[in-house]
Amino acid sequence: MLQGFYLTLACLPVRDRLKQVHVHPITLGPHGCDFADIITSLEPGFTRMLNGLEIKSKEGTSTLRIYPYIMAFTGDMPQQNSNGGYLKQTARYGCRFCFIHKDSLGDLEFDVSAKGRYHYEIKNRKEAMMMMRSAAHSWLAGMGILPEPPVL
Repeated sequence: MLQGFYLTLACLPVRDRLKQVHVHPITLGPHGCDFADIITSLEPGFTRMLNGLEIKSKEGTSTLRIYPYIMAFTGDMPQQNSNGGYLKQTARYGCRFCFIHKDSLGDLEFDVSAKGRYHYEIKNRKEAMMMMRSAAHSWLAGMGILPEPPVL
């Protein structure tokens, strides 16, 4: 198995995004590599992109600075939970997006907005809990959060 991503262009209409021909695999590293090491090796390129890329016209008379970004990561693969810093979907709270209990996964009335996992809220809670080292790991595990910082 190769480690990588599947790229789907967000600018396509839904019917085109769902076609296999519009899903592009991007391989980042060979089987057996640690995903954190792969991301670390790509970090200089990511940093350059965050600062913008200059593109010159064919004639060389003008330049344009572009700022590419990743709009969203989609999917429900267990590896994506790990990449985001969460436990697998079999955990008591295994959803990356909300705090739904595993026994309530069929509840169509569940309020995802009120009980959502919001990035900065989770980040701040995690930092506060890590200061109380003795209780941190059990609390994080109970909430379905990995104690290590996420790779992405």
